[in-house]
Amino acid sequence: VYYDNSNKRSAFYFSQAKKYADSLGNNELIAMVAIRQGTYHHTYRQTIEAMPYFLNAATLMQQASLKNMPLANLHIQYLASFYAYLDMPKEANDFLIDALPYARPQTREKINTLTMLGLNHFNLQDLKQAKSYYNRAYDDAVNRKDSVWIGITNGYLANIAAAENKPYEA
Repeated sequence: VYYDNSNKRSAFYFSQAKKYADSLGNNELIAMVAIRQGTYHHTYRQTIEAMPYFLNAATLMQQASLKNMPLANLHIQYLASFYAYLDMPKEANDFLIDALPYARPQTREKINTLTMLGLNHFNLQDLKQAKSYYNRAYDDAVNRKDSVWIGITNGYLANIAAAENKPYEA
């Protein structure tokens, strides 16, 4: 894996974005900047540096309105992915469930959110709920004629069948 690093120019632009968001006092914008900066650090495997940004964003999300956040579902996916990475699937799912209504219907974005919910429930050993989310994602993928997501969701459904000791279904 190629390892890059964060850089001073990006840090400067993130600080400018934070100053601007703070000056507006807009919790949605402040949370978005924190999520993006956390994701930036997490991408470069700087988990410790990413942590305060995601924690701040999670706190801000309690006061923010997702309906006023541009690309709310996408930003929440970033936040949820970090929590899932920290092996906190329940917390990740709490964010994703809140964001799901803001995902555009039958889009890869929504399919990805449903799949993330399924995966987190699978990790929580809640196979029934995981299967439900995977089936919803599969149905959306079929309606979109999206062969990539059909294959991915079929694989996850096979994992459920294997976990339920149904090798012929798997």
